[in-house]
Formats: sequence, C-alpha cells, structure tokens
Amino acid sequence: MNQENKVIIICDNHHNGLNIARSFGSQNIFPYGIIICKDIKECYINKSKYWEKTLIIDSYNQLIDTLVDNFADSELKPVVITCSDTAGEIIDLNYDKLKDFFILPSIGGKQGEIFRLMDKEYQVEFAQKYNIPTAKTWVLKPATYQNTVMDIIFPCIVKPVSSYEGIKADIKKCNNKDELNQYLKIIFKEKNYTRILVQEFLEFDYEIEFVGSYSARTNSYLISKTHRGWPIVGGTNSFFSIINDKNINLMVERILDVFKEIKFNGLFDIEMFNINGDIYLNEINWRNTGNSFFSLGTDVHYAVVWYYAMINKENTTLKRYCTDVNQFAMNEATDLRHCVFGKYSFWKWNADRARTNSFALWYSKDLKPTFIRYVQLLKKLVKK
Repeated sequence: MNQENKVIIICDNHHNGLNIARSFGSQNIFPYGIIICKDIKECYINKSKYWEKTLIIDSYNQLIDTLVDNFADSELKPVVITCSDTAGEIIDLNYDKLKDFFILPSIGGKQGEIFRLMDKEYQVEFAQKYNIPTAKTWVLKPATYQNTVMDIIFPCIVKPVSSYEGIKADIKKCNNKDELNQYLKIIFKEKNYTRILVQEFLEFDYEIEFVGSYSARTNSYLISKTHRGWPIVGGTNSFFSIINDKNINLMVERILDVFKEIKFNGLFDIEMFNINGDIYLNEINWRNTGNSFFSLGTDVHYAVVWYYAMINKENTTLKRYCTDVNQFAMNEATDLRHCVFGKYSFWKWNADRARTNSFALWYSKDLKPTFIRYVQLLKKLVKK
C-alpha cells in the first residue's frame, strides 16, 4: 500500500466495517479504520488481521478532527468509505472542507446533496421524479397529524424520516387508525419526534437488496433475495441469496441510469420489494451496506472496484457481478434468533447454514474478531 492511495473506512463497532476491511484485505489492500466505539473493551472489529491501523474514538463529534489530523498530509489522497448513515452525513456536510485532501463519495460533487437525499421524504420525491414506483407516503407532524390520519391506507408502517432523526427500534406496523393514533402519541409526546414517516404497508412477495458501488468509470454490485429478516417487521435481512430476474434487472438498470444523471459517486445499499413481478423502491442508503460480507463468498469486491476507479487504475481480475443463485449469505448472529425467539426449526436452520457461502461474522481466514464477537453475543443471550 505504500505506493498507493490509502483506504480509510469509517464505521461503528459493527460487522459492516469488519467485512469491508476483510474485502480489501483479501485483495492485499490493508485499510485504515476510524472506529466509533464508546467502550473500547467491547470493540471487536479492530482485531481483524486485515487492518493496516485503527483509530478508536468514542463519538462522531471527533470524526473530522481525527480524519484531518491523521490523514490530511498524506502524499496521495486517501479514499474514504463510510459505513453508517451518521458517518455519511458528517462527511457529506464537510465535503468542501475535505475534498482537497481526500477522495470522497458525493452526488455531483456538491456538499450536502447526499445528506439531503438521506431524508426519506425527499427520497419519495426523488423516486417520483424518475418514475420509480414506491409505497404511498405521508410525513406527519405533531400539530397537524390528526387531520392527515383519515387519508392513510391501512395497514401502514411508521418509521423515522431519516436515520439521524430516529432509530430502527421505533419502526412499527399499525393495522388501523386507532393503533396509529396511539403510536403517534408515543412518537410525538414521549419520544419527542418533530415529524414521522407513514407509508402504506406493502404486502410484498419478497424483499430485494441491491448493493454495490457506482462511479462514472465503472460499477459493481450484488442483487439478492431476502428469505428471512430480523426483527420480522422492520428488521434487516438475515438470510438471503443471489437472484437473477429479468424485471429486477430492468429496475437495476433504471437506477444505474439515474445514478449517472445525478453524478452519484460512491457505495450504495438499496432496498426494494417484489409484488407480483412489479418492483417497488423502499429505501436508498448512500453508503456501504451491512451486507458487505456477501463479497467474501461471491468474490464480488465492489468496494475495491470503486477504490481502483477513484485512483484511476484498473484491476481486470476483479469480478463486478454475480448471477449464481446458489450463493447464500447469512448474518448468523441475527438469523439464529429465529430459532431461539421464533418458531424456526434448528435443524432447518442448520441446513440453511450448511449451504451458506458468506457469513457476517465467520470468516475462516480471519477468526479472531469472530470468536470475540461470538463470546460477546453468548454472554448477552445468557443474561436475557
């Protein structure tokens, strides 16, 4: 790496950052990490053998100073990859300050544009502009929500308008007007939200994850079908596989055309629904996905592809796509909960595990962080 631009991964103490480091490390590129972790004793992802160096900070408030103080004087501009919405927000809102020293994700090279499109209200407008189907959506505020509830289609799902305004734990499905009114009182009076997003709950056949990287030079991605998620409502996928479907591929091409038009440059994570063969957009995350571990089994290292594009080099040995529907991925830490807390047979789960190629934690070439995390999770389970 001495003769190449550094890679800086900004992440929480989460398998997202761990696996993007593994992805780079598997290609003999050892990244630097800025890891946000309040309790250094709990940090496990820094134990990966693939890091060149890690810096652990306890707050995102320290991020910009840490980045500038440690890397702004690099001979070649380091390439920055964000693995959380908060990291993406902070980097994008400081784009003009950082762009002379770092290679950054952006939309059209404009400060604040990624931050603006992290807002799900704007995402709906964005999708409508480009004729991408979405669920019917309402944004409610404390003073006026009672006037709007009458128009909402049930069942519906309630969620924060953006990740920086709330948390996933506040996502809730409401089946009727009374349930919605009761939950809105909690949202506005107890949780102090200033606005909330309500969407028609789509009864979809299955969820689709479209993740990867895009630049004017090239793109690389994975498309997967979700078989299970946790939590069951409002959760993230825990067991999924590659899908190769004509209608989905057409939607992917449409989205890539939109990326070209808006001059997007970076990593992305897009959630979609398949409903009777029609594809609906659910959400766009303008940063690296938690599903980055799927790169390890499919050998599609989309972040590495983007890195080479950013430094104006090309690695022709890198795969850009995968259409092998026998490639399965599992977040074993969350998917196992279907057996422990749900109704899924352990024997069926173990059969799924046996055919899985990519795991969120287990990676035979880098087991130290795996075992540390397994012990942490076991202790939490025993306490519960």
